Amino acid sequence: MNVRTRTALATALVAAALAATGAAATAAPAVHAAPRTEPVSVTPAGKAGDGASTGAVISRDGRHVAFSSTATDLLPGASHGGLFVRDLRTGKLTHAADGTDPSLSKDGRFLAYTDAGLHLLDRRTGRTERLDTGLPAGFGPGGHAYLSGTARYAVFTATGDADGPVVFLRDRVKHTTERISPPRPTWEPRAAGHATVSDDGRRVVYQYTYSNGPRGDDWSDIWLHDRSTGARTQLDRSTDGSPTTRESLNPALSADGRTVVFESADTHLVPDDTDNGWNVFVHHLGTGRNDRVQGYGRDAAVSADGRYVTLTTHEGSAYPLYVRDLRNGTRALVATGGQVAPGGVSARRIAFTSYDGTLNPRGDDNNEQDVFVRHLQ
Repeated sequence: MNVRTRTALATALVAAALAATGAAATAAPAVHAAPRTEPVSVTPAGKAGDGASTGAVISRDGRHVAFSSTATDLLPGASHGGLFVRDLRTGKLTHAADGTDPSLSKDGRFLAYTDAGLHLLDRRTGRTERLDTGLPAGFGPGGHAYLSGTARYAVFTATGDADGPVVFLRDRVKHTTERISPPRPTWEPRAAGHATVSDDGRRVVYQYTYSNGPRGDDWSDIWLHDRSTGARTQLDRSTDGSPTTRESLNPALSADGRTVVFESADTHLVPDDTDNGWNVFVHHLGTGRNDRVQGYGRDAAVSADGRYVTLTTHEGSAYPLYVRDLRNGTRALVATGGQVAPGGVSARRIAFTSYDGTLNPRGDDNNEQDVFVRHLQ
């Protein structure tokens, strides 16, 4: 959802001297009272780059933010854009690779990305390996990876001759590639994607889509695959056993494998859903219960421990981005407009993209998405 908004929430990222090699720029870390918003996809002068920056993810330790950008002025020597990583502790920005769709390990050491296939960069050693190896015959290169905390496991999609996109899991320790989403059960084409994996590699959650749904517009459901038992469980289930009638999209699984968030237009998932609109739900794997966390909500993401959920809601003509603390039930505004990708929420910080140029007081005239971090404390 691309929402252009106007409101001032902001702090500055103070720029400092460029590295002599031109390979990275370092901004002196500023001292602020929390909470605050920090522009991330900025030039050495602190201004927004001259192109769009998207797909922001943050390491679970809250230190590193990765994003893709078409901007040509974020770093000397990186005039073609690509994938960037910002160290929030030092302010240093590095051009990591060419490609899109970043995913980070919990400490920011490993970066997965798509570039004519699926790659994993060890940012400490500089070594790169392919993740989309060992695929069955007929499947092309993979993309859109999501990493477990240590980067042992990566889930991704690849397309074959007979199926739409299929979810696979790569185990980098065992050097195996395993199909997660099942073959289509009927003649009707299916597509799987938007997959996330628990840190222990046991659970994978994904979206399973009909090309032409047999039940009205119910063309997508949320599924969990337990690799230990082999069981597949539909998570967007009705409370009374009645058939679901509308679609559910964009799931995300917490790193501890206990909590799933997703959005749904179905009205049967909780007893009191009468708004007939999109809602964000939290599925608790321990109890099998779905809870609605927002009357209108889209684009949910969840922190590694399952405590924090971000979502975009609708208020009048605006689409503000909120974070909800599931432990104490509180809700806080992140920005008056924005979106968080899976992997965008750490325990203390939220990486998000927004069109709101007022979030950067040093200047933003690109009229495109930019990357920010909201410091919760």
